[in-house]
Amino acid sequence: MAEMPVEHVNLAFKWIGGPSAKLVASLLSSNYATTTLNVKASGLGVNFVGDNSDDSGDANNMINYLPWPEGPAAFATALAQNSTLTSLRLDRNMLGPDGAKRIANALQHNSTLASLNLKRNGLGPKCAKYIAAALNNNQALTELNLKDNQIHDEGLKRIAAALSQNSTLTAVNLSRNRLGAQSLEALVVALATNPGITSICLDQSYTCADRYLGATREATALALQRAAGRHITID
Repeated sequence: MAEMPVEHVNLAFKWIGGPSAKLVASLLSSNYATTTLNVKASGLGVNFVGDNSDDSGDANNMINYLPWPEGPAAFATALAQNSTLTSLRLDRNMLGPDGAKRIANALQHNSTLASLNLKRNGLGPKCAKYIAAALNNNQALTELNLKDNQIHDEGLKRIAAALSQNSTLTAVNLSRNRLGAQSLEALVVALATNPGITSICLDQSYTCADRYLGATREATALALQRAAGRHITID
């Protein structure tokens, strides 16, 4: 009997771990019908060691683990070759800077993925240049979630500069990344020059901007609205 194509795959909170990531990544290489893949909080960037039971079901709460770069590497290789996937959730997988770098580089070769969630993966500010390079070259992504990744002001500045050049992204989540004066200025430019962006989430990233600029969240949001010269959803 021929194998049935699988269009939607949900493996969230399955604690897969890096060593098994290759098997999951093979879905992207062998099953060309898959369009959505959710592997949220599955520890793809680590190898679980010992007892990792946790009632929360969140791989980010696992205590006993070691980094496992082969997991993100397998996903990156598959993503670069895949031509059917449109939505990918990799949030809360402890990818780290190296894993996120690999995924970002793969985006430069992918032409179908429209939605990517990298929330809470410990990317850090150094990974921003790879995310920015992906945004400069990728022509398919419309939604990107980078929430809670400690990207900080300098890293957000790089990403905001890339948003000025990107022609497909419509929604971006940069919340919980400590927006600062430099990145806020770059976002103002991005919104003024890129009419495609219709939604941007800053949320608790406002906190740092408030300290630098002495502005309330409402005032900061208004400044971005004015820069855009159009209605834009700012959370």
